[in-house]
Amino acid sequence: MPAPIAPVISQALCSVVRTQLPGALRELLQALELALGEQSLQAFSNREAEACNELRRVCRTHGRQAIEQVVARVCQYLPLGLAPQVAEEDNSSQWSLVDDAEVDDLLEAKRLVRSLRETLGPLEWRACSCLNRLSDLQPREGDHPLGLEFLLRQLQEALQLRQQAPLARLVFQN
Repeated sequence: MPAPIAPVISQALCSVVRTQLPGALRELLQALELALGEQSLQAFSNREAEACNELRRVCRTHGRQAIEQVVARVCQYLPLGLAPQVAEEDNSSQWSLVDDAEVDDLLEAKRLVRSLRETLGPLEWRACSCLNRLSDLQPREGDHPLGLEFLLRQLQEALQLRQQAPLARLVFQN
């Protein structure tokens, strides 16, 4: 396995992430709150409106903590150039059950990333490519600490989207 990135470079990358990413995530959460507010007003039932309002409350009360958590996770994996790898499976674990909610989260992130890459793809590619050259690694797409998919999965986890109602998750996805 290649050596980790030099500490000075890793610290510089983390510094950039700590200064630039929180503002972008704050704007994203504000836009999500607005979209949830609009969806709540257009809801056809009290249950749908409450689902939107619940995620708005999560964004409002836990938004800062979620942003800090996402930034910390990105910085945690920058020195190595990749997120933790899934252990190689042997035949005995091949038949284990897969958590449907986890698969749904992964598919939601992939769908959202696909649309984001229409505008942000070249920037993501350049950032990931630079980190790959520094670390001499080629992590899988979803495991790259500067990749959109990794970032969105971390945000989904920080906002606890798995526990939210389907309508609220759909607003997040749009």
